[in-house]
Amino acid sequence: MAGRGDAQARADRIEVFREELAQLEQELGGVLDDAQRARIAAHHDALLADLERQFDVATTTSGRQLALGLRLASFLGALALCIAVVLFVNRFWGALGTGTQVGLLTAGTLAMLGLTEFAARREKTLYFAGLAALVAFALFATDVSTLGTIFNLVPSQHAFLFLAAFGGALAHGYGFRMLLLAALISGALWVAGTLLTLGGSYWSDLFYRHEPLLPAAVAAIALGFIPMAGAREGFGIVYRMFGFLVFFWVVLFYAGTGTGSVLPLGEDGVEIVYQVLGFAAAALAIWAGIRRQWNHVTYTGVTAFVILLCIKAMDWWWDWMPRWLFFLVLGGMALAVMVVLKRLQARSGGAR
Repeated sequence: MAGRGDAQARADRIEVFREELAQLEQELGGVLDDAQRARIAAHHDALLADLERQFDVATTTSGRQLALGLRLASFLGALALCIAVVLFVNRFWGALGTGTQVGLLTAGTLAMLGLTEFAARREKTLYFAGLAALVAFALFATDVSTLGTIFNLVPSQHAFLFLAAFGGALAHGYGFRMLLLAALISGALWVAGTLLTLGGSYWSDLFYRHEPLLPAAVAAIALGFIPMAGAREGFGIVYRMFGFLVFFWVVLFYAGTGTGSVLPLGEDGVEIVYQVLGFAAAALAIWAGIRRQWNHVTYTGVTAFVILLCIKAMDWWWDWMPRWLFFLVLGGMALAVMVVLKRLQARSGGAR
């Protein structure tokens, strides 16, 4: 068993098997004799007990509901504590000396790191450890921002590099996907800001010039195709979804409006380039998602493909076509996409 995710998946399959077996016996009568049924039930009971002991997985419907509630409570608790930290800094910070400010910032971050390690050693689900780690990340971000203000440092994109390194270390050290997402966002902002700076622009231009985000998006997608196990199970989904969402956000933005691009092609030329790139990338995402059975990648590719179709339809027909006919054509295009996807679904089902 590679990790907790695989253990939970096995527990879920056992429950589905039991439900389907009960349904079959209701429809067909006795499918298994008493000895076979007892042997399978005993094996599953022992396996579930072992999985619950080793990985603290949820083995019942109520247990899964409680686990979801714990994750939600952990996230909301971390969010509330982070807001409390920011409000505390805003309320009392001006009355403290520089040495006290630096000491409190450093001590707070180290204390939350220690609490993260303490909680991680005592619980398998890492709910409390995850809460402490998120607060530690918020404190570290506050450290970086406030120390820059205290010492009158010039704002720089390199602050995002520190956040990415800190969040990435916590994420990979303990397997926290939320912190991995925070690290990816910070890292993408640092890469984009650095590229803009090297190109002669100011780093903060990244908030309205999105093309420099593409290298980080492509790198995240590539990392998402690398097999991961152990504490990093589930990280592949975070890498892939972050990469594809950022990539298609940039592509769709410039496919709809070519303004602000670094490409020396004019607005119409930029739109065409990004539309072609978007269709090709969406098709590749759909193919890769179906091939690897990654539904999230397939759905993302289909969504991007449909949005690009709508953008092209607007370019081609909106100005001269009656509105009722335009939306009728859109409906027909949607049906055509559905037919293609159904055929792909049938082929993939036949391949299995």
